[in-house]
Amino acid sequence: MIELLFPKKCCYCKKSGYNICPNCYQFIIDKTKSYQKCPKCHKPSYNGFTHSSCLPFALDGIHVLYQYSSITKALLSEYKYKFIKELETPIINLFLEGLENNDLLNYWKRDKFCLMAVPSFKTKNNWRGFDSLKEISKIIGQKTGLNLNDNSLTKVKWTRQQAGLSKKERKKNIKDAYQITCKEAIKNVLIVDDVYTTGSTLEQIAKLFKKNNSSKVWGLTLAG
Repeated sequence: MIELLFPKKCCYCKKSGYNICPNCYQFIIDKTKSYQKCPKCHKPSYNGFTHSSCLPFALDGIHVLYQYSSITKALLSEYKYKFIKELETPIINLFLEGLENNDLLNYWKRDKFCLMAVPSFKTKNNWRGFDSLKEISKIIGQKTGLNLNDNSLTKVKWTRQQAGLSKKERKKNIKDAYQITCKEAIKNVLIVDDVYTTGSTLEQIAKLFKKNNSSKVWGLTLAG
């Protein structure tokens, strides 16, 4: 009955029968990020490591899996803002395919990085019915063997959407928005986010963990 009243349509091309059609999904896969950037200077860097010449810097690296596109934007928007929970599976699969045979995954596992998501504010979770990135991170942790820690970081302030804001506005928008809830230091941290633009959110979170005596903090994003 639900299918009759609300038939599935691809989030981007609107082809019937799919939440995201095979062609649009494959387009994202084909746009695997060909090179990574240092999170400090934004110049090319192997696997997204922060250049030694750019240290000290809160983030030790950011790895972006795919190039940001109009299809990726539609996929994430439909999932987060139109509550199409079925899109969670293709998003998770994109993360897992991007991490398959990735040298960084072995590095994160070897050094026992704790995986956690950029959290949403509680009112947004209540409105949406779920914390989108936290749900995704749980499955990524299970499938990859990365240690999951989903209760050591919380968002304590409502913020505007970062999209459309300048770099200066982004930093002001998320100032004091996050808080670490664990008392003991987490040695190595891997923060999952959906989209990387200026890196302001990940940078703010990395600073918190570095102040809490974490040794390394990395970011992992679906697109950027």
